[in-house]
Amino acid sequence: MKSHVNHPLDREWRKGKQDDNYNCYDCDGCGKAFLTKDLNWCGRCHGVRYCGSKCQTASWKGRNGRPAHKLQCERMRAARKNPTAASGEDAAAAGFLRASRLEARGDVDAAARELDRALKFAPDNPKVLDHKAAMLCDQGRMDEGIALFERLVAEYGDPTGTHAGNCARAHSLRGMPADLARALELFAVASAKAPAEPSWRDLAGLCLLHQGRFEEALVKFDEAIALAAHDPQSASISHSNAGGLRLRLGRHAAAADHFRAALRADPTD
Repeated sequence: MKSHVNHPLDREWRKGKQDDNYNCYDCDGCGKAFLTKDLNWCGRCHGVRYCGSKCQTASWKGRNGRPAHKLQCERMRAARKNPTAASGEDAAAAGFLRASRLEARGDVDAAARELDRALKFAPDNPKVLDHKAAMLCDQGRMDEGIALFERLVAEYGDPTGTHAGNCARAHSLRGMPADLARALELFAVASAKAPAEPSWRDLAGLCLLHQGRFEEALVKFDEAIALAAHDPQSASISHSNAGGLRLRLGRHAAAADHFRAALRADPTD
């Protein structure tokens, strides 16, 4: 199938130029999973991310049973400037921030060194481990990256399904039959924990497509489309995937409808 059928995550990872905008992380306010591009850093400490001002305000005041960020912000800011004088978790958060920014600038080697340094301060920090696993996959070290993702899924709490989803994505990119089967199991876990997230269903559809299970893949693409009603970029991706598969199956009118919908959602695609 043409390249536009593939999810951007798939395209970027396969080119070896992973775009951190399409990684998933949890909002530090509500705890829900979002794409990196949809999260904003705290402007003072640059150590936590939020999906919007409502979550940032709630986190600052310590609502929803979470500790008040105003009690942590200055510590995290100090850790960013002097990691060796901070607590392990604060130093790890500061290292994670530096790694994210270095990776965004394309300096992957320096970002990897920052993550390794962060893990020395906090070896069991799941956010840093998840990013480390993603970076290993990005460097072509798929076996190591998948093993680390699997460890996160097995040993750490994953209330939003982010670790399961990222692990599934890595398996799907390695692409062996056993990997595709495992990816589908994990995408099901991620979808159950984040029922409003369209990307896990869209990526499950791609796995089913690669297995030749076309009708099941269409069901997943259509589910993703329904969930992405208020997310134009995700809607465009899922409409393109569904359109490409229906075109392949000779359903030209339905495919054309999907492609028109994709262009309405994202005219730049």
